[in-house]
Parts: sequence; C-alpha cells; structure tokens
Amino acid sequence: AALDAQQSTLTGQLTSLQTSLPQLYPGTARYFLEYPEDIQLYGISFNTELGATGISVQGEVSYRNDMPLQIDDVELLVAGLMPSRPFLADIGTIPVVDTNGDGVPDMGNPAWKGVSMSQLGYQDFNSYVKGHKRFDVWQPQFTVTKLFGPMAGASQWVLVGETAATIVPDLPSKSELRFDGPGTALSGNALAPVILSGAGGHARDRYEPADAFADDFSWGYRLAARFDYTDVFGGVNLSPAVAFSHDVDGITPGPIGNFLQDRKSVTVGVTATYQNSWQGAIKYTEYFGNEQYNLMADRDFLSAVVQYSF
Repeated sequence: AALDAQQSTLTGQLTSLQTSLPQLYPGTARYFLEYPEDIQLYGISFNTELGATGISVQGEVSYRNDMPLQIDDVELLVAGLMPSRPFLADIGTIPVVDTNGDGVPDMGNPAWKGVSMSQLGYQDFNSYVKGHKRFDVWQPQFTVTKLFGPMAGASQWVLVGETAATIVPDLPSKSELRFDGPGTALSGNALAPVILSGAGGHARDRYEPADAFADDFSWGYRLAARFDYTDVFGGVNLSPAVAFSHDVDGITPGPIGNFLQDRKSVTVGVTATYQNSWQGAIKYTEYFGNEQYNLMADRDFLSAVVQYSF
C-alpha cells in the first residue's frame, strides 16, 4: 500500500510538472540585440549647375550589399511561443467549428490544416529565431537648389527641394514574410482574432493590414526655404526658414526607416547672427499624418540654441 501510494504521488508530481512546464517556458524566452557584420556600402554622386540659371543639381545613388532588415516583431514573438503552444504551428488543430450545435467549438478548420500562425514556421525548444534577413538595398537621391536675389526686404533667399527613394528589389511579398513597419503592434495575420478566440485567448477584431508593413519601394520629398536679412538691427543678421517633409508612398523596412507613407512634418524657425561670432536659433517642429503608425505624431518640439565661435 505504501509503495502504491508513493507511485501514485510520483505520478501526480510528474503530471503536475508536465502541465506546468509549458506554462513556464515562455518566461525563459529572451530578446537580445544583434549587430550584424560585413555591411558594405557603395555610392556614386554628382553635382552641377545649369548654366546661368542659378540652379544647382546634386544627385547620389547608394547601394548596400546584404543589408539586414528587421522581420516583424510579432512574427518573432509567435515563433518563440511555439514550443509551449504547439497549436500555433498547426492552427488547423484549434477548435473553431461547432459540430454539436451546443455553442462550443469542438473541431478545427480543415482548410487550416498544417498552416503555421507564424511566417517563420515551427520552432523547437532551445531555438535561435533570427530576427533579420539580408537583402540588397538601393537608394537614389536627387536635390535641386536655387538661389534668388533680393525679395521682400531680404538680401537673398534660397529654395531647396530633395526627393529620394528606398528600393529593396528582392523583398518577399507580405503574404510570404512581413518585415517590420512602425507602430505594428498586432499580428498581420487576418486569422489572428479567430485563432486567439479558439485557443482561449482574448480575441480582438483587429489585426494589422498588409499596407502597414514594409514595402519593396518607398519614397518621399523635402522642401526648405531660407531668407537672409542683413544688419536688421545693431549688426544682427536674421535668417527665418521653413522646411516641409512628406513621405509620399510606401514604408521603408527597418532599421532603415526612411519613409512612412503619408507621414509629414513642418519646421519653422529663425536664426540670428552677430558679427559672425554669436549665433542663436529658435525652431518649432510639428509632426502629423498617418497618426496610427506615425510614432513621431505626438513628439512636436520647440528648440532654442545659443552658440559662440572663436
């Protein structure tokens, strides 16, 4: 009887351990910073002036060989949970179909058989889940500068326009592998709300749309103007300026992050110079556009600088 009791106790302890280990496993997962090596950068540039028009033109094309790009962090999170949540590797096993009519799902969806919740596929215990993949990245950039004569009391004024693009020719489609876009806190899998509900989680009727993730092509432009007023008072020169930026289309993969579709900013300010020694500037910058994913939307700021050169 004593032996039977000991065996029963041991069996109960093992059963308890087997039940608790999968719950404890997620706590052993860790994020870590990785610094990929051997990123090579090549570039070619030019600059010229268009005759006597006063227009200067500059351009550059840069090429990064095997640039590491960040995979969507939610895909990494789901992949890290797979050893303790095997149903994530085959969502067809999650009960979402009610065959008995009692309001309780008791069968998986046959159409999802063998489908993984993570685009990174099944991950086993003690796995290293790489958070990036390498791709060739191109970036063309084109700038035009025009210097004007006196206007509106200014001794001169200058206008600058710049446009650029980021191109990743071999970036996979988003249905194959999603790369990180700013502010994408939820899964990009349209089945996520149903799957989480069937797995006993807290379902939300939300997931990130495909256009919230990184694109193979993104571009934008910048405009800036500055007016120079000399000897406004007591030998002080003033240079008010305004700048506007607009990310027109596409989302640049991280960590590059050059463009986020429809993100905009405007900066206004004035710089004062005295005898080429003292300089002070005050500027205000406002961010707006695409507020849902624009992480700078609530970071408008005012800056003031005073400096002395000798």
